[in-house]
Amino acid sequence: MYQPDINTYLEAIKQQYDVLLQENKKLKIENKKLIECNIEYKRKVNYYKNIYKTTNLLKIGSDWSLEGHKYFSLSQTKKFYFKDLYFSSISASGIIVFLSQNIIHILINNKLFMLVNDRFIEYDDNIKKYKYSYDSPYVRYFLDDEDFLYIFSNNFLKKYDLNTFILLSTLNMPNHIGIKVKNKLIYLTCYDKSFRVYDNDKLVLLLHSSEEIRSNLLLINNIGYSITVRNNLVIFDIQNKTVKTVNLNINGDIKRIYNIDNLILLKGITLYSYDDVSQEVKEIEIDEEVKFMNVIDKYILIGNNNALVIYDHNSMKKMYLKIRDAEILNVSSCKSNILVEGQNMIRVYQFY
Repeated sequence: MYQPDINTYLEAIKQQYDVLLQENKKLKIENKKLIECNIEYKRKVNYYKNIYKTTNLLKIGSDWSLEGHKYFSLSQTKKFYFKDLYFSSISASGIIVFLSQNIIHILINNKLFMLVNDRFIEYDDNIKKYKYSYDSPYVRYFLDDEDFLYIFSNNFLKKYDLNTFILLSTLNMPNHIGIKVKNKLIYLTCYDKSFRVYDNDKLVLLLHSSEEIRSNLLLINNIGYSITVRNNLVIFDIQNKTVKTVNLNINGDIKRIYNIDNLILLKGITLYSYDDVSQEVKEIEIDEEVKFMNVIDKYILIGNNNALVIYDHNSMKKMYLKIRDAEILNVSSCKSNILVEGQNMIRVYQFY
Protein backbone atom coordinates (compact mmCIF):
# COMPACT_ATOMS: atom_id res chain seq x y z
CA MET A 1 0.00 0.00 0.00
CA TYR A 2 1.30 3.44 -1.00
CA GLN A 3 2.39 5.67 1.85
CA PRO A 4 3.04 9.35 0.98
CA ASP A 5 6.36 10.68 2.16
CA ILE A 6 6.86 13.62 4.48
CA ASN A 7 7.28 16.10 1.59
CA THR A 8 3.83 15.23 0.25
CA TYR A 9 2.29 15.88 3.70
CA LEU A 10 4.12 19.22 3.93
CA GLU A 11 2.97 20.26 0.47
CA ALA A 12 -0.64 19.43 1.34
CA ILE A 13 -0.38 21.45 4.57
CA LYS A 14 1.16 24.36 2.66
CA GLN A 15 -1.68 24.32 0.13
CA GLN A 16 -4.28 24.34 2.94
CA TYR A 17 -2.38 27.20 4.59
CA ASP A 18 -2.37 29.18 1.34
CA VAL A 19 -6.11 28.65 0.98
CA LEU A 20 -6.72 29.78 4.57
CA LEU A 21 -4.44 32.78 4.02
CA GLN A 22 -6.42 33.89 0.97
CA GLU A 23 -9.72 33.41 2.78
CA ASN A 24 -8.36 35.42 5.70
CA LYS A 25 -7.41 38.29 3.36
CA LYS A 26 -10.90 38.24 1.86
CA LEU A 27 -12.44 38.32 5.34
CA LYS A 28 -10.25 41.26 6.32
CA ILE A 29 -11.35 43.17 3.22
CA GLU A 30 -14.99 42.34 3.92
CA ASN A 31 -14.56 43.32 7.56
CA LYS A 32 -13.06 46.67 6.52
CA LYS A 33 -16.05 47.32 4.26
CA LEU A 34 -18.44 46.49 7.11
CA ILE A 35 -16.56 48.85 9.45
CA GLU A 36 -16.78 51.65 6.86
CA CYS A 37 -20.50 50.98 6.36
CA ASN A 38 -21.01 51.03 10.11
CA ILE A 39 -19.19 54.37 10.42
CA GLU A 40 -21.29 55.85 7.61
CA TYR A 41 -24.44 54.49 9.24
CA LYS A 42 -23.50 56.10 12.57
CA ARG A 43 -22.80 59.40 10.81
CA LYS A 44 -26.24 59.32 9.19
CA VAL A 45 -27.90 58.48 12.50
CA ASN A 46 -26.09 61.36 14.27
CA TYR A 47 -26.91 63.69 11.39
CA TYR A 48 -30.64 63.02 11.59
CA LYS A 49 -30.59 63.07 15.40
CA ASN A 50 -29.02 66.54 15.34
CA ILE A 51 -31.53 67.75 12.78
CA TYR A 52 -34.51 66.65 14.82
CA LYS A 53 -33.05 68.36 17.89
CA THR A 54 -33.19 71.65 15.96
CA THR A 55 -36.27 73.61 16.97
CA ASN A 56 -36.49 75.64 13.75
CA LEU A 57 -36.40 72.77 11.25
CA LEU A 58 -38.51 73.64 8.20
CA LYS A 59 -37.93 70.74 5.83
CA ILE A 60 -35.72 67.66 5.49
CA GLY A 61 -34.50 65.82 2.40
CA SER A 62 -32.44 62.67 1.94
CA ASP A 63 -29.16 64.49 2.62
CA TRP A 64 -30.20 68.14 3.07
CA SER A 65 -32.30 70.16 5.45
CA LEU A 66 -33.88 73.60 5.60
CA GLU A 67 -33.75 75.52 8.86
CA GLY A 68 -34.35 79.00 10.24
CA HIS A 69 -36.94 81.62 9.32
CA LYS A 70 -39.32 80.55 6.59
CA TYR A 71 -39.47 83.03 3.71
CA PHE A 72 -40.65 80.53 1.12
CA SER A 73 -40.93 76.80 0.48
CA LEU A 74 -37.96 75.05 -1.12
CA SER A 75 -37.70 71.70 -2.90
CA GLN A 76 -34.79 69.89 -4.51
CA THR A 77 -35.75 69.21 -8.13
CA LYS A 78 -32.51 67.79 -9.55
CA LYS A 79 -29.26 66.17 -8.43
CA PHE A 80 -26.70 65.69 -11.17
CA TYR A 81 -23.15 64.27 -11.14
CA PHE A 82 -20.46 64.99 -13.73
CA LYS A 83 -16.67 64.82 -13.46
CA ASP A 84 -14.66 68.06 -13.46
CA LEU A 85 -17.60 70.41 -13.94
CA TYR A 86 -17.23 74.10 -13.11
CA PHE A 87 -18.83 77.51 -13.71
CA SER A 88 -22.40 76.21 -13.82
CA SER A 89 -25.51 78.33 -14.43
CA ILE A 90 -29.26 77.83 -14.72
CA SER A 91 -31.85 79.54 -16.90
CA ALA A 92 -35.35 80.65 -15.95
CA SER A 93 -36.86 77.46 -17.41
CA GLY A 94 -34.38 75.20 -15.61
CA ILE A 95 -31.82 74.57 -18.39
CA ILE A 96 -28.40 73.89 -16.85
CA VAL A 97 -25.18 74.98 -18.56
CA PHE A 98 -21.68 74.23 -17.28
CA LEU A 99 -18.09 73.90 -18.44
CA SER A 100 -15.97 70.77 -18.31
CA GLN A 101 -12.51 70.70 -19.90
CA ASN A 102 -13.33 74.03 -21.57
CA ILE A 103 -16.31 72.52 -23.42
CA ILE A 104 -19.85 73.87 -22.98
CA HIS A 105 -22.30 71.23 -21.69
CA ILE A 106 -26.07 71.72 -21.65
CA LEU A 107 -28.50 69.65 -19.58
CA ILE A 108 -32.05 70.04 -20.88
CA ASN A 109 -35.02 67.73 -20.26
CA ASN A 110 -32.63 65.24 -18.57
CA LYS A 111 -30.55 64.97 -21.76
CA LEU A 112 -26.94 66.10 -21.83
CA PHE A 113 -25.43 67.82 -24.87
CA MET A 114 -22.03 69.22 -25.76
CA LEU A 115 -21.55 72.30 -27.92
CA VAL A 116 -18.78 71.49 -30.41
CA ASN A 117 -18.09 73.52 -33.56
CA ASP A 118 -21.48 75.25 -33.30
CA ARG A 119 -23.28 71.90 -33.12
CA PHE A 120 -25.21 70.49 -30.16
CA ILE A 121 -24.19 66.83 -29.85
CA GLU A 122 -25.62 64.26 -27.46
CA TYR A 123 -23.03 63.46 -24.83
CA ASP A 124 -23.38 59.66 -24.67
CA ASP A 125 -22.73 59.02 -28.33
CA ASN A 126 -19.85 61.40 -28.91
CA ILE A 127 -17.84 61.80 -25.71
CA LYS A 128 -14.88 59.78 -27.01
CA LYS A 129 -14.60 61.72 -30.26
CA TYR A 130 -13.72 65.08 -28.75
CA LYS A 131 -10.61 65.53 -26.66
CA TYR A 132 -9.75 68.61 -24.65
CA SER A 133 -6.89 70.65 -26.07
CA TYR A 134 -4.91 73.08 -23.92
CA ASP A 135 -4.33 75.12 -27.10
CA SER A 136 -8.05 75.81 -27.52
CA PRO A 137 -9.19 79.36 -26.64
CA TYR A 138 -10.69 79.97 -23.21
CA VAL A 139 -14.49 79.93 -23.37
CA ARG A 140 -16.72 82.39 -21.51
CA TYR A 141 -20.49 82.23 -21.55
CA PHE A 142 -23.60 83.61 -19.90
CA LEU A 143 -27.37 83.02 -20.00
CA ASP A 144 -30.23 85.47 -20.14
CA ASP A 145 -33.82 85.21 -18.91
CA GLU A 146 -35.13 84.06 -22.30
CA ASP A 147 -33.07 80.85 -22.61
CA PHE A 148 -30.48 82.40 -24.91
CA LEU A 149 -26.88 81.25 -24.53
CA TYR A 150 -24.09 83.73 -25.29
CA ILE A 151 -20.54 82.46 -25.80
CA PHE A 152 -17.48 84.67 -26.20
CA SER A 153 -14.31 83.23 -27.70
CA ASN A 154 -11.67 84.50 -30.15
CA ASN A 155 -13.25 87.99 -30.13
CA PHE A 156 -16.59 86.67 -31.36
CA LEU A 157 -19.85 86.72 -29.42
CA LYS A 158 -22.21 83.94 -30.50
CA LYS A 159 -25.88 83.74 -29.55
CA TYR A 160 -27.74 80.40 -29.44
CA ASP A 161 -31.37 79.55 -28.81
CA LEU A 162 -31.34 76.69 -26.28
CA ASN A 163 -34.88 75.63 -27.15
CA THR A 164 -34.16 75.12 -30.85
CA PHE A 165 -30.35 74.63 -30.73
CA ILE A 166 -29.95 77.24 -33.47
CA LEU A 167 -27.04 79.68 -33.80
CA LEU A 168 -28.82 83.03 -34.12
CA SER A 169 -25.94 85.47 -34.57
CA THR A 170 -22.16 85.87 -34.57
CA LEU A 171 -20.82 89.32 -33.73
CA ASN A 172 -17.26 90.63 -33.67
CA MET A 173 -16.67 92.02 -30.18
CA PRO A 174 -13.56 93.29 -28.33
CA ASN A 175 -12.19 91.41 -25.35
CA HIS A 176 -13.95 92.64 -22.26
CA ILE A 177 -14.20 92.48 -18.47
CA GLY A 178 -17.97 92.77 -18.03
CA ILE A 179 -20.89 92.21 -20.41
CA LYS A 180 -24.67 92.63 -20.32
CA VAL A 181 -27.34 92.15 -22.99
CA LYS A 182 -30.60 94.06 -22.63
CA ASN A 183 -33.27 94.95 -25.21
CA LYS A 184 -31.03 93.60 -27.99
CA LEU A 185 -28.24 96.02 -27.01
CA ILE A 186 -24.85 94.73 -25.85
CA TYR A 187 -23.04 96.58 -23.05
CA LEU A 188 -19.31 96.05 -22.42
CA THR A 189 -16.60 97.25 -20.04
CA CYS A 190 -13.20 96.74 -21.63
CA TYR A 191 -9.53 96.58 -20.68
CA ASP A 192 -8.86 100.00 -22.28
CA LYS A 193 -11.05 101.63 -19.56
CA SER A 194 -13.94 101.99 -22.02
CA PHE A 195 -17.67 101.41 -21.67
CA ARG A 196 -19.21 100.40 -24.99
CA VAL A 197 -22.77 99.91 -26.23
CA TYR A 198 -23.38 97.92 -29.41
CA ASP A 199 -26.48 97.54 -31.53
CA ASN A 200 -25.66 94.21 -33.18
CA ASP A 201 -22.05 94.83 -34.26
CA LYS A 202 -22.43 98.62 -34.60
CA LEU A 203 -20.86 100.75 -31.85
CA VAL A 204 -23.50 103.30 -30.75
CA LEU A 205 -21.93 104.66 -27.53
CA LEU A 206 -18.37 104.94 -26.25
CA LEU A 207 -17.47 106.31 -22.79
CA HIS A 208 -14.19 106.16 -20.87
CA SER A 209 -13.36 105.72 -17.21
CA SER A 210 -10.41 107.57 -15.67
CA GLU A 211 -9.40 104.36 -13.89
CA GLU A 212 -8.91 100.75 -14.96
CA ILE A 213 -12.02 98.61 -14.52
CA ARG A 214 -11.86 95.39 -12.50
CA SER A 215 -15.26 93.95 -11.61
CA ASN A 216 -18.35 92.69 -13.41
CA LEU A 217 -20.78 95.11 -15.07
CA LEU A 218 -24.11 95.98 -13.46
CA LEU A 219 -26.90 97.64 -15.46
CA ILE A 220 -29.74 99.44 -13.64
CA ASN A 221 -32.19 101.82 -15.35
CA ASN A 222 -29.88 102.82 -18.20
CA ILE A 223 -26.91 103.30 -15.89
CA GLY A 224 -23.86 101.05 -15.85
CA TYR A 225 -21.87 100.34 -12.69
CA SER A 226 -18.51 98.70 -12.14
CA ILE A 227 -15.55 98.72 -9.72
CA THR A 228 -12.13 100.07 -10.60
CA VAL A 229 -8.71 98.76 -9.58
CA ARG A 230 -8.59 101.54 -6.96
CA ASN A 231 -11.74 100.16 -5.33
CA ASN A 232 -13.90 103.03 -6.52
CA LEU A 233 -17.35 102.79 -8.09
CA VAL A 234 -17.48 104.02 -11.68
CA ILE A 235 -20.91 105.07 -12.98
CA PHE A 236 -21.72 105.28 -16.71
CA ASP A 237 -24.82 107.40 -17.38
CA ILE A 238 -25.98 106.13 -20.77
CA GLN A 239 -28.71 108.71 -21.33
CA ASN A 240 -26.58 111.77 -20.45
CA LYS A 241 -23.37 110.19 -21.81
CA THR A 242 -21.38 111.04 -18.69
CA VAL A 243 -18.98 109.15 -16.40
CA LYS A 244 -18.64 109.61 -12.64
CA THR A 245 -16.29 107.97 -10.15
CA VAL A 246 -17.30 107.57 -6.48
CA ASN A 247 -14.74 106.96 -3.74
CA LEU A 248 -16.22 104.19 -1.57
CA ASN A 249 -13.60 104.31 1.24
CA ILE A 250 -13.79 100.55 1.72
CA ASN A 251 -10.88 98.48 3.00
CA GLY A 252 -10.19 95.29 1.04
CA ASP A 253 -10.76 94.59 -2.64
CA ILE A 254 -14.31 94.61 -4.00
CA LYS A 255 -14.64 91.52 -6.24
CA ARG A 256 -18.22 91.70 -7.55
CA ILE A 257 -21.28 93.92 -7.40
CA TYR A 258 -24.98 93.01 -7.30
CA ASN A 259 -28.34 94.77 -7.39
CA ILE A 260 -31.04 94.38 -4.73
CA ASP A 261 -33.95 96.72 -3.86
CA ASN A 262 -32.39 99.61 -5.87
CA LEU A 263 -29.19 99.24 -3.85
CA ILE A 264 -25.80 98.04 -5.03
CA LEU A 265 -24.21 95.24 -3.02
CA LEU A 266 -20.42 95.24 -2.89
CA LYS A 267 -18.77 91.88 -2.22
CA GLY A 268 -15.32 91.84 -0.68
CA ILE A 269 -14.13 90.06 2.45
CA THR A 270 -17.37 91.30 3.95
CA LEU A 271 -20.51 92.81 2.36
CA TYR A 272 -21.50 96.45 1.82
CA SER A 273 -24.45 98.29 0.30
CA TYR A 274 -24.33 101.52 -1.70
CA ASP A 275 -27.28 103.90 -2.14
CA ASP A 276 -26.88 105.79 -5.42
CA VAL A 277 -29.24 108.55 -4.28
CA SER A 278 -27.60 109.37 -0.93
CA GLN A 279 -24.18 107.98 -2.01
CA GLU A 280 -24.06 106.30 1.40
CA VAL A 281 -22.01 103.14 1.97
CA LYS A 282 -23.08 100.77 4.77
CA GLU A 283 -21.55 97.54 5.97
CA ILE A 284 -24.07 94.70 6.06
CA GLU A 285 -23.60 92.75 9.26
CA ILE A 286 -23.57 89.04 8.57
CA ASP A 287 -22.10 86.20 10.63
CA GLU A 288 -20.82 84.10 7.74
CA GLU A 289 -17.70 84.50 5.63
CA VAL A 290 -18.76 85.45 2.10
CA LYS A 291 -17.18 82.79 -0.11
CA PHE A 292 -19.81 82.55 -2.86
CA MET A 293 -22.74 84.83 -3.32
CA ASN A 294 -25.74 85.59 -5.49
CA VAL A 295 -28.98 87.54 -5.29
CA ILE A 296 -32.48 86.32 -6.07
CA ASP A 297 -35.47 88.63 -5.66
CA LYS A 298 -34.93 90.38 -2.29
CA TYR A 299 -32.79 87.60 -0.85
CA ILE A 300 -29.01 87.39 -0.53
CA LEU A 301 -27.60 83.89 -1.08
CA ILE A 302 -24.25 83.16 0.58
CA GLY A 303 -22.46 79.85 0.03
CA ASN A 304 -20.15 78.81 2.83
CA ASN A 305 -18.72 75.29 3.28
CA ASN A 306 -21.73 72.91 3.27
CA ALA A 307 -24.49 75.47 3.88
CA LEU A 308 -26.29 78.05 1.78
CA VAL A 309 -27.40 80.96 3.96
CA ILE A 310 -30.42 82.88 2.64
CA TYR A 311 -30.76 86.39 4.06
CA ASP A 312 -33.88 88.51 3.81
CA HIS A 313 -32.43 91.91 2.90
CA ASN A 314 -35.11 93.83 4.80
CA SER A 315 -35.15 91.93 8.09
CA MET A 316 -31.69 90.26 7.77
CA LYS A 317 -33.21 87.10 9.23
CA LYS A 318 -31.70 83.85 7.96
CA MET A 319 -32.76 80.57 6.46
CA TYR A 320 -30.18 77.77 6.11
CA LEU A 321 -30.01 75.19 3.35
CA LYS A 322 -27.64 72.58 4.80
CA ILE A 323 -26.19 69.88 2.57
CA ARG A 324 -24.54 66.91 4.24
CA ASP A 325 -20.95 66.07 3.23
CA ALA A 326 -20.92 68.43 0.23
CA GLU A 327 -18.88 71.62 0.06
CA ILE A 328 -20.52 74.46 -1.86
CA LEU A 329 -18.27 75.83 -4.60
CA ASN A 330 -20.64 78.09 -6.54
CA VAL A 331 -24.18 79.47 -6.36
CA SER A 332 -26.27 80.52 -9.35
CA SER A 333 -29.89 81.63 -9.56
CA CYS A 334 -32.52 82.70 -12.08
CA LYS A 335 -36.18 83.47 -11.41
CA SER A 336 -37.35 80.70 -9.03
CA ASN A 337 -34.37 78.36 -9.57
CA ILE A 338 -31.35 78.11 -7.28
CA LEU A 339 -28.36 76.09 -8.49
CA VAL A 340 -25.79 74.87 -5.96
CA GLU A 341 -22.52 73.58 -7.39
CA GLY A 342 -20.28 71.18 -5.44
CA GLN A 343 -17.39 68.90 -6.29
CA ASN A 344 -18.48 67.05 -9.47
CA MET A 345 -22.10 67.72 -8.51
CA ILE A 346 -24.99 70.06 -9.25
CA ARG A 347 -28.15 70.40 -7.19
CA VAL A 348 -31.15 72.47 -8.25
CA TYR A 349 -33.70 73.84 -5.78
CA GLN A 350 -36.92 75.63 -6.63
CA PHE A 351 -38.62 78.07 -4.30
CA TYR A 352 -42.30 78.97 -4.29
